[in-house]
Amino acid sequence: MKKAFTLILTLLFALAGPTAADEYAYITVSQTSGNVDFSVEKIQKITFDASNMNVVLTDGSVESLPLSMLRSMFFSTNPTDIDNLVTGKDTFAFSGGTLRVKGAGGQQVTLYNMKGEVLTTVTTGEREAAINLSGLKTGVYIVKVGNETRKVMTR
Repeated sequence: MKKAFTLILTLLFALAGPTAADEYAYITVSQTSGNVDFSVEKIQKITFDASNMNVVLTDGSVESLPLSMLRSMFFSTNPTDIDNLVTGKDTFAFSGGTLRVKGAGGQQVTLYNMKGEVLTTVTTGEREAAINLSGLKTGVYIVKVGNETRKVMTR
């Protein structure tokens, strides 16, 4: 099984090619329990052992994902699951129905629906902004902070 995943990962990187990979900011790992997004710039290396895929991040931390739960991996320009995003800087955090945007000091945080309609705009304080998402219907929304745009999935 380890050899199969190593082969799949090798083929994924080979087919993507160095030019194509430069266009993507995230590697998304789809698991039976949901997706996990890794910022490409924060990945030092990816290794496999008998039961886990280990993603070593540039800050020295290691995220271990059980091989038995892996379904697929792909490059993406935006993260697919904000509450499982691993960036190493905790800019976005989602818990208890509230999206917190940290370190955006004085910037506007805008929440859009998929039609492009503005649902709310909040100006961050010195440290963070909080947007209550608990009243939203299940679906996908877009959050924009300065030049950074992220996809948010509510469940």
